[in-house]
Amino acid sequence: RCVSSESSGAGALVSAIARQGAQALYTGSEQFMVDHRMAVMRAATANRLATFSPHEQVLREGHALFGLAVGMESLGRLTARKAAAVLLSGAAPASVPVDTLARPSLMINMPAAAALDLYPPVAMLARAEVLRNPVG
Repeated sequence: RCVSSESSGAGALVSAIARQGAQALYTGSEQFMVDHRMAVMRAATANRLATFSPHEQVLREGHALFGLAVGMESLGRLTARKAAAVLLSGAAPASVPVDTLARPSLMINMPAAAALDLYPPVAMLARAEVLRNPVG
């Protein structure tokens, strides 16, 4: 179903998903989610939905509960290396290999966990970047 780009539409959709019995919400990394992260996370928290995001900004600023995210700094470095190969070294764009970042970080947002009255498993906490004071 198509949702308007307004934050209230996103929040209403999250509430509808919760009414259908969802227990968790995967937010995705689309620009829509980044733009409307606060409305979606407020609605998810109000409906007691645990949220998983693959986007660092949604974890740090949108208060998603947990996720596997590639740091924006690492992504910027990879992009810079690719651009330098073309712009500074003269490589043909088609000859620059496609790479991915090998290690996303498991991130757990403790204030989001507290708001949902959930405590992440200790094994996850031992491997995660624990966010205690997210921005926003």
